[in-house]
Amino acid sequence: MSGGMLLFDLRVLVVDPDPDSAGSVASHLKEEGATVQLVRDAAEAVAVLKKSHLDVIVCELDLPDLDGHALLQALRQLPRGGGVPAIAVTRRKNLIEHTLVVGERFEKYLAKPVRSQDMIDAVCCVVGDRKIPPVGTPLSVEALGDGLVVHDYRFMLGALNAPTPYRYTALLRFEEHELTSIWTFDREKSTHDPFMGGVPVAETPFEALRRHRGPLVVDDANEGAWVFRVPAPFPVRSFAGVPLRPRAESPFGVLCHFDEKPRPMQKTAVENLERAARMISFARRSDPSRRQA
Repeated sequence: MSGGMLLFDLRVLVVDPDPDSAGSVASHLKEEGATVQLVRDAAEAVAVLKKSHLDVIVCELDLPDLDGHALLQALRQLPRGGGVPAIAVTRRKNLIEHTLVVGERFEKYLAKPVRSQDMIDAVCCVVGDRKIPPVGTPLSVEALGDGLVVHDYRFMLGALNAPTPYRYTALLRFEEHELTSIWTFDREKSTHDPFMGGVPVAETPFEALRRHRGPLVVDDANEGAWVFRVPAPFPVRSFAGVPLRPRAESPFGVLCHFDEKPRPMQKTAVENLERAARMISFARRSDPSRRQA
């Protein structure tokens, strides 16, 4: 879906002291139909949420009057703030890493400068109200298509994850020498993307998928030559992934399952990844709004 409809009628609060950054985010969201309000600091954000209903909060972590995580904690205490999903943005990687030791986490973290499509996809995921299929549910092609049409990758990845024994299912993008998460589905906390970003590709199994044309499966990294040093909370021990190729060109990313525990390969799980990867790659090739990504 495009043409200003993906975020139609959503009310978004953008909290960012940088007018250029805030204006850019607001412009991208408005193009997809959202109503956007801009504020510069935590005090203004609290004032808005006390009197207005919001669907999403997009918040810079480095605010002039309060740390972004502290603001999130304060907003969660307000009657209107308890259920509003929040997306964090920042240029400072250490502020994202800080979330590993704080209690209140954003549903999604994005590093600046934020690609317009990454922001739109993140909003689609955090507001998605489709019920994630229970563990053990067979995959349906309809579930893949429904999630892809509205860019709700949280639902799509949850549907892929349900028939498998893996904890995580992720849609990741190569960005020079690092990985970014379009969305990483965590079976134990499905509403949050736990992938902090900034992971060096060379230290992960995803690097091999840049060279492979087909799937790559590792049942137990401790029993082979593989060493995966993905930062917490991802000590990857088992992995099954396929590259994403919009044409016959180098892959732009990877669709994968992984877990901290050994997991034997399941043929159907790999086949489902390949099916979904073809759908995602075709959508990126066909949708002009996604070509910048």
